[in-house]
Amino acid sequence: MTKKISPARPEAEWRELVAEMQASGLSQSAWCRAHGINHKTISNWVSKFRNESGASRKAITKARFVDVGAIKAEPKPPNPSAITIGLTGYTVSVTTGFDLDALETVLKVLVSL
Repeated sequence: MTKKISPARPEAEWRELVAEMQASGLSQSAWCRAHGINHKTISNWVSKFRNESGASRKAITKARFVDVGAIKAEPKPPNPSAITIGLTGYTVSVTTGFDLDALETVLKVLVSL
């Protein structure tokens, strides 16, 4: 088995690759597989850049949530153009733009009950 040899990449290119990987939403493994990059290599670069910034992994990955409170839904006003039909103990309401054939079918079924 031959080992694939690739030319060394400059640090600036690794910074771009790490940023691209982190922005992708993929796991490191999935991103590396998709881009043909050794997972261990990019992990080393991630660690190097993290150590340079002085940030810990926990601080970088810790999620923070902000309470935005509950939003009260506004009730819909009654539709003034609605028609309500009461028939054999059932109520059918239709609004503007209803399907006349469907209403006719529903009414025939209700009459037959």
